Amino acid sequence: MLIAPAPKPPVARPQWPGKGAELSRGLQLLLICLIAVGSVASLVVARQRAAIERHNRTVELAADWQQVEQLSADSGVSLPVLLSQLKRAGVDGVVVSEDTIQSLRDAGDITVRHTAAADVHGATTITFVNSDPSLLNRVEAHLRVQYPSLKLSAGQTITDASKPLRTITLLGTIDEVKTVGVGLPDGDLKAIRTAGMDVVGRIGNFSAATPERMRWELAQVRAQGARVLIFSGEEVLGYRELVPETAAQMASLGLTYGSVEFAKQRGDDRLSRALNGKLLRVHSVTSAEAPRLDPSEMVERYVRAAEERNVRLCLVRLLPFATGRGIADQFAYIAEIERGLRRSGLDTGVAQPISQLTVPLALRAMPAVGATAAFFMLVYMSLPFSAAWAWALFILGLAQDLAMLMVAPEFTRKYLALKAAVVFPSIALLMAYMRERSGMWGGARRAVVGLLWMSGISLLGALFVVGLLSDRSFMVKAQQFAGIKLAHVLPLLGLGLVYALDVVNDGRSWRRLWDDLAERARRLVSNPVLVWQALLLLAAGAALLILVMRTGNESPVGVSPLELKFRAVLDRVLFVRPRTKEFLFGHPLLILALALSPILGKRLTLPLMLLGGVGQVSLVNTFCHIHTPLGVSVLRAANGLWTGIVVGVVATAILLPVARSLGSGRGSATPERADAATGSPE
Repeated sequence: MLIAPAPKPPVARPQWPGKGAELSRGLQLLLICLIAVGSVASLVVARQRAAIERHNRTVELAADWQQVEQLSADSGVSLPVLLSQLKRAGVDGVVVSEDTIQSLRDAGDITVRHTAAADVHGATTITFVNSDPSLLNRVEAHLRVQYPSLKLSAGQTITDASKPLRTITLLGTIDEVKTVGVGLPDGDLKAIRTAGMDVVGRIGNFSAATPERMRWELAQVRAQGARVLIFSGEEVLGYRELVPETAAQMASLGLTYGSVEFAKQRGDDRLSRALNGKLLRVHSVTSAEAPRLDPSEMVERYVRAAEERNVRLCLVRLLPFATGRGIADQFAYIAEIERGLRRSGLDTGVAQPISQLTVPLALRAMPAVGATAAFFMLVYMSLPFSAAWAWALFILGLAQDLAMLMVAPEFTRKYLALKAAVVFPSIALLMAYMRERSGMWGGARRAVVGLLWMSGISLLGALFVVGLLSDRSFMVKAQQFAGIKLAHVLPLLGLGLVYALDVVNDGRSWRRLWDDLAERARRLVSNPVLVWQALLLLAAGAALLILVMRTGNESPVGVSPLELKFRAVLDRVLFVRPRTKEFLFGHPLLILALALSPILGKRLTLPLMLLGGVGQVSLVNTFCHIHTPLGVSVLRAANGLWTGIVVGVVATAILLPVARSLGSGRGSATPERADAATGSPE
């Protein structure tokens, strides 16, 4: 069997044994008061965060300049007219990438002539096909800054076919310089500014970067009118050693960093932290993804990114395939994105970074103290410490956490948030177990009340996470909750041991508790395991593994197309979809376990309760994603609860006859407890 029978009759509620019982009750009251104070402080922080999020509701739609040029060529609409139409459709910005030697060459703006030279390398003469001195000066200046080792001659004027042409001569090969960024295209920027649109610049890193050269490059971009800067390629400017310098110089120049989510750009995390979260989260559909997606799917991606992940700059990928109405469908597609954002309560326009949430250290310390108090409450509910030891351990633990908060506040806040995320659902599930030992469950009504009661305790953990971690760097995912997978696994593994070994402070002494634990462990390992039990254990392990792997926004386990469609339906019907593991798995299983406990007996009830605990840990996990707006998390949790209750009650009604037949066949339930399963008075 998986759960050994309890050797001693259960006691209804935990005791505080040992000498100094009055002092223990005082400590218990103190822990409850500290948790209450921490909850109130966390509510204050949550309210401030919600106010900041309400004031940062403007999302900017930006088109890629190369796609705009291609659309102009394909449709025959001039660029000024097209830009004006795009702006009316909802596009407020245009992303412009810097020129390179190769892109200028491909566009026919320059030609490259190779001549022999009496040097180690051949001499490459780059000849411009027009006499625009500003283009020559821009290219020459960038080459000198980024490649100071190149032997670069001064510009000259020559005559070719009666045209005055400017030249730059350098010793080297075209391969050495073809990828050099030479600044944003001035003519394109002028057209964008004339249309009244925001300029989003995109430049790349270069190997010869120094603080002085980087500042020159960034100053050029700012002088050309770019307000937001995105980095191209696989790394940010200054990677790897100069990332802090990049952050400092961008801040001094008034440049806003655009951090593209899911891009995995090297140095992005360090730059985001160095900027203290003063950035814009960016979402983009890549050129490889776009042909495989329907326009409605692309619209949904942009809207969900802005609504659920605080994305405030959407790089809108124009439709890359032929449509029935041509350019009109492009405008309709963009307008649909704008309508979707407005339906979600968001505005469109020029985006700004979210404001900083400043929380005094004293206010931040209150949820820290409350999280520590909750941890010791869980410990004392499980182990029979004497009053003296209980007070001593609590004081030492509290002093340690406060000292850590003073010395290393950032690390300690993450550590305490993880502690809160683990402890509160564990308390809820442990209290449910202690009531089950006393035969206090049974009936759908009690099960629903029990689920709501347990969820309230678990949500205290969510509230503490919000109080500890809410600030701008977490709200834009420059920093993240640490240990998201541990927060899922630890409560379930810990409660599994408690359920199996009956480790609970019910008035037994240390010696008695140890003897009982050893006896239950001996029975557990000596009893034969039936085939169905082995299969059930294997299925539970696989489910737990999938749960952990699917945790987070970048899960390695893919989502099936059917589930994606199901999620889309839930999003449309409920505005914010609940988590599947809550409303279809955790909450219904917990209701089943509590409602049918008198009939099923401990061998089935406890495993069901443990599986139902998935809903409790997921409930807290919802609020660990600080980059999700608080209102969205609250609505997601509420939707998960009420839909989970509906599914659980329906499942209970359907399975009640089956459970009764199983119970009567085993004769495991008394008539009184069997009546309790139907909701009848005992």
